[in-house]
Amino acid sequence: MIGGEGPESSRWVLNENITYLTWAKKYGATVYLLEHRYYGQSVVHGPNGIANEDLTYLSSIQMLHDVAYFIRAVNAQQTTPLKWITFGGSYSGALSLWMREVFPELVHGAVGSSAPVEAKLDFYEYLEVVEASTRSYSEECANNIAKGFEDMHQLVLTASGRQNLSDIFSLSPPWDDATDVSETDVQYFFSNIYSQFQGAVQYSGDNTG
Repeated sequence: MIGGEGPESSRWVLNENITYLTWAKKYGATVYLLEHRYYGQSVVHGPNGIANEDLTYLSSIQMLHDVAYFIRAVNAQQTTPLKWITFGGSYSGALSLWMREVFPELVHGAVGSSAPVEAKLDFYEYLEVVEASTRSYSEECANNIAKGFEDMHQLVLTASGRQNLSDIFSLSPPWDDATDVSETDVQYFFSNIYSQFQGAVQYSGDNTG
């Protein structure tokens, strides 16, 4: 299992209800969980043991080579050839599929769940799924969410409106007369708001909804 953009947990190799662990048990496979570099405890150090704080080596291709290095290291300790199947979900799902493409000599097969292998700038269809899921639960809830976003889009256009939003959400630093609110600030604000609804839908199986 290839890790993604976050620290890893032992539950991904201990929870036998997870599909790939069910398969592993059925076929007698050994399961490894590789944490992505720069996340959790996987800090990359530069010369003299100093942590690489500017994230120079935080990239997808570097992670692929990390996985390849691990596979080669395990293979070197074996007397019989091994068949490796990589797994991942979302970003790590893309990594799983890219492993098969970049290192076909190492990876026998790959599974990528909801893997975003096609980069898309304005991926509005994603939130259409979030809306549809919310509406399937409650039309009133979905309509209230839509109205809330419409109101916030209007408020953010004026200084007094931004001050109102700042007070409601306790923004720090606050959006007040002394603050030069940038377009990026506004984008980040809305990203944080909608991610609460996105997370409730996408990760409902993980009890976050």
